[in-house]
Amino acid sequence: KQAQAKKANEKKPAVKDWIYAPSWKRTPSIELLHAELVAPTDEKGVWIIFADDTFAASITSILEVQGETFYTVRKGEKFNRTGNEFTIDPTQKNDYISLFDNIQAGGSPVHIIHGWNLTGDKPIELAYDNADRFTQDGFYNLFYLEQSRREKKGVNNGALIVLTDGLFDINGEGILHPQKALAVGPVRVLYKEHT
Repeated sequence: KQAQAKKANEKKPAVKDWIYAPSWKRTPSIELLHAELVAPTDEKGVWIIFADDTFAASITSILEVQGETFYTVRKGEKFNRTGNEFTIDPTQKNDYISLFDNIQAGGSPVHIIHGWNLTGDKPIELAYDNADRFTQDGFYNLFYLEQSRREKKGVNNGALIVLTDGLFDINGEGILHPQKALAVGPVRVLYKEHT
């Protein structure tokens, strides 16, 4: 260990090795996600869309054209179901369990797109009053969602896609909503819990 520590502290002879620049690794764009949704596949899945006001309509219209089964989930005061639309209280884990009890997957993969951390162009004040909202939307409800999904057999075999905006400084515009960073923890940890 001492040899490793000594080597790490040695001066690097090449100037190009003295500094580094943080960089982003590119991932597929939302257009690619759109293309994947539009491209027909042999295996149909069930989609659960935790809908906001910005993206849900476009995603559900694509799924509808493809003949996919999908459910939308919106925030509310208590659990309620009307057709393929659900309302849940995001602070109640039992509402997530009820949601999965009502999903008819029939052995198909269940894919979840979680968009409750999207705010679009709406101005959001970085204030203590908003802390509970972002703690719930970006942290606790992801845990409740995953815990409930794992408890319900047959719905834990698909993808969990978490969408957020204004969190990372991509093009030099600055971090617009640092309070959304709470979503990073569950996203980085949840899949490791069950692998």
